[in-house]
Amino acid sequence: MVSRRIPTLVAIALLAAPVLLTARTASAGQTWVFESVKHLPDWQVEPLEQAATRACDPANRKGYETAAFQHCMLRLGWRFSHVRRFASPSYDEELRKRNADESNAAQQRLDEQIRSDELTRSVIESAQQVNQ
Repeated sequence: MVSRRIPTLVAIALLAAPVLLTARTASAGQTWVFESVKHLPDWQVEPLEQAATRACDPANRKGYETAAFQHCMLRLGWRFSHVRRFASPSYDEELRKRNADESNAAQQRLDEQIRSDELTRSVIESAQQVNQ
């Protein structure tokens, strides 16, 4: 019973999964996602979406946000789904540098604290030797 049920669950999961979604990058930091209005095999999604994108944007201006582009895509069977935004590479680099600077500053504070503790300890030892 379990072995028959697993392939059925896998088939249902595959049909329910968003395999019809595909995306085009408009600029650094965002991806425009379009969904096929009809069921397509996985291997056809990307080539058909690219063909529709080239047909609707022959000059490769990447104006995916325009109503004309989105209407053209819809005529060719691709519905606008959403825009996915993400950090640009320059932001990531800036964040890495800032984290490295903060880490270096923390290490420097730790080193200064260790030196201060060593100095305090040597002063206490000197004072104890003088008192003996």
